[in-house]
Amino acid sequence: MKRLLQYPLPEGNPGELINNLAPSDPRKAGLLALRFFCTPIKGGGFTEKENKFLSDSEQRRYKVLDFEIQTYRWHGPGKRVLLAHGWDDNAARWRPVISMLKSEGFDIVAMDAPAHGKSGSEIANGVLYAESIRVISNSYLPEIVIGHSFGGLSVSSCCGKSEIQSIKKLILMAAPSKLSTSFDQFYKSQGLNQKAREAVSSTFEEVFGFEISYFTTADFVKKIPASGLIIQDEQDPIIPLEESKIVHQCWQGSELMITQNLGHSLQAPSVFRKIIDFCKD
Repeated sequence: MKRLLQYPLPEGNPGELINNLAPSDPRKAGLLALRFFCTPIKGGGFTEKENKFLSDSEQRRYKVLDFEIQTYRWHGPGKRVLLAHGWDDNAARWRPVISMLKSEGFDIVAMDAPAHGKSGSEIANGVLYAESIRVISNSYLPEIVIGHSFGGLSVSSCCGKSEIQSIKKLILMAAPSKLSTSFDQFYKSQGLNQKAREAVSSTFEEVFGFEISYFTTADFVKKIPASGLIIQDEQDPIIPLEESKIVHQCWQGSELMITQNLGHSLQAPSVFRKIIDFCKD
């Protein structure tokens, strides 16, 4: 993955550059595209309000591979919960959930993803995030893990491939079933032609050692013994509801909550209440 860092972010129109490069140098086109795909736009930077909210937490950093992950903890006497946010976000996105969990006595840990918030790394992807979640989980031993969007995909990958005995419950919020869905959105947003898409696909396999189609939540959850709650909005503009239905069908004993008009963020009291009730049971 370090090879991606050898390439600076494309200037100007990345899609046009990648399309023009793909016929003559598909590997370089693929690496440039992956560098762009794996780089958050905002990096989940904090506002003054978010910094203030996180200021009363116990903050620690953990070494993961060649970077560090930032964690925030609010001590409580109850079950321990780990929170993993989505793309271009940070740990403060959980403010309403953390406030409710605190009032119920839960012990809470939130983390910033690689290349987000106060965590290190110049790039982020499901492999790096899953490994970060594994390291943090083995340190804090949470009973419950909650992942939103990109965080949910990474959580499912981590739990599907790693045996973390402490985890008894898993909540996936607006989490894609397939990494290929994110790549399809990327291709469309950048206007990548077929030649460029083929270059990205082959280069991805070279860099990560598996095909894009391998990274699939529906497959990961089949290996997860923890009980599950899947939350998805019917009008989510980013992740189709059908993907959560597929995950639900593949995850024995899981529960699917379908909301209305909450979009991708799923920020609503009804959702928070459902999360708390599921965690308490």
